[in-house]
Amino acid sequence: MFQLHPGFRIDPRAKGLMRMLIGGIIAEDAWIRLGDLTAHYTDLGVWPLNEVTAPIGHWSLLMPFVGSYPDIFLWTLFGLGLVLITGFASRIVTVLAWLTVSLVQMRNMQIGQSGDDLLRLTLFWGLLMDWGIGCNPFRRSSDVAEHIELTSGNSHIPWAELGFMIQVASVYFFSALMKNSEEWESQFTALYYALQLDEMALPMAKYIRNVDWITRPLTAITFLGELLVPILFFIPQKRSIPRKLAIAF
Repeated sequence: MFQLHPGFRIDPRAKGLMRMLIGGIIAEDAWIRLGDLTAHYTDLGVWPLNEVTAPIGHWSLLMPFVGSYPDIFLWTLFGLGLVLITGFASRIVTVLAWLTVSLVQMRNMQIGQSGDDLLRLTLFWGLLMDWGIGCNPFRRSSDVAEHIELTSGNSHIPWAELGFMIQVASVYFFSALMKNSEEWESQFTALYYALQLDEMALPMAKYIRNVDWITRPLTAITFLGELLVPILFFIPQKRSIPRKLAIAF
């Protein structure tokens, strides 16, 4: 029987840490959205509910409730993010968080961006893999060791973990494939142009953006890193050194 190399499995402590970080992102995202509640999620805003029900393809049986009580859904989403950090009833909370995030995002697709899609997909993979074992005060410390021992000799392929790894690698790999202009491939001036956005540039960025011998190598490193580093996620190695290098990058 085919047995997957242990190096392809994700440590339960890493999955637990990822759950906590995703919970923090959900809570922060809900808090930011609450600041624009009227403008973005009510009929007094830029996209009334009757526009959402137009034949755009984004609809749910719960959409009328989101349109009528957006504040309740956003506060619920904020609370679910905090609970997800703790790890309490992680599977149930993940299901509820995934559903609520999807509903809130569908309510106003005009303000959506690729990060919203990535958050939704990450929660989807969280539904399929048990990320509630590690970094969880509601579970025994011995549960982590038992889980590692149980899965180390298991021939079952963790499709959810592989799917999540492919998703993370795809973000960088296909982003590199889309960088096919001369600013990335020959002139190496992409970073110089990116750092010219004063509203997004930090003080250090404003200092180095006009230093040619810094921005050109960093542009090349960024391009090659996004193209090649994702491969390290799929090099089976007992101590997961390639994967650690990829995460460090």
